[in-house]
Amino acid sequence: MKEKVLILFLLFAPLPLFADRGSIPFHHHAHIFEPSQRAFVAWNGKREVLILSTEKYASTPTRVLEISPFPSEPSIERVDAQIFERSLGKIDRKVQSFLREVQDKKRSLPRSADTHWQALELRQHERIGVHDIRVFRVIEAGEFTTAVEQYFAKEGIDVPSMNPELKKIVADYIQDGYRYFAFDLIDLGVTAAVLAPVKYTFNTGHLFYPLRISSLERVQGRTGRIQLIVLTDLALPDESFTSLSPRKILAPFAELLRFSISEIRELNEEIADLFPHRNELTLRVWKIWGRPAEFRSVDIIVKPPPPAP
Repeated sequence: MKEKVLILFLLFAPLPLFADRGSIPFHHHAHIFEPSQRAFVAWNGKREVLILSTEKYASTPTRVLEISPFPSEPSIERVDAQIFERSLGKIDRKVQSFLREVQDKKRSLPRSADTHWQALELRQHERIGVHDIRVFRVIEAGEFTTAVEQYFAKEGIDVPSMNPELKKIVADYIQDGYRYFAFDLIDLGVTAAVLAPVKYTFNTGHLFYPLRISSLERVQGRTGRIQLIVLTDLALPDESFTSLSPRKILAPFAELLRFSISEIRELNEEIADLFPHRNELTLRVWKIWGRPAEFRSVDIIVKPPPPAP
């Protein structure tokens, strides 16, 4: 099977944004803000590496429980934060060079006896910096959110109850086949702080980045912007996008940038090893704008195009 690799660097604008995860603030009147968020997604058609680093703060000091769905069981690891600086520096130089060319040419571009507990299985528990992350596998869909609340209660963590809308979104993910959820418990203050990056690695036949679960973020009606830098050796026809419509994506560059495999290896050896038979990859820049409510039913899902006949 032809190697299919797609790498996305997601860079967020410096304003309150919708996030990639649903948040449950322990202080009921707290608003959660993310002045910046960076994510690195590498996908080879079968396996995805997702590296997340966020800058967060709250309107009032509060503990927050963040929820992320996954299509298969993820592993959790600490990762070198410098991957973002190395990536962004290299990308910025490439993009600036491309913009100069465009300007010159004037072109635009564990289980309990409680029956509820049997609805889930704790698969992994990791502490990485301020992150206290638990990965649960769904066993009984109808009891899962109740079982999560009971699990934390037994651990002595008084998590606020999920509101009905968040429970519905979680149920929708489960119905769609997402049987693993990461619950990340962090403490936030009123001063913005960059959180330690976390790497999730999981199997998936499609590139996946959750948006639906972020639609409940308390961003006070603000418009969010996601900037994606997409590195791939594949054509991405409209039919590859099976959730978020490609019409929601603004592509400001009319031509593609090129990255050699050696440049990718300078960023990260593991990512480069995903496509050992490629000498060069193409780069696209996408921007997605919208309010959280606009993403209540869509995620970023890109499936590999069918093989050529």
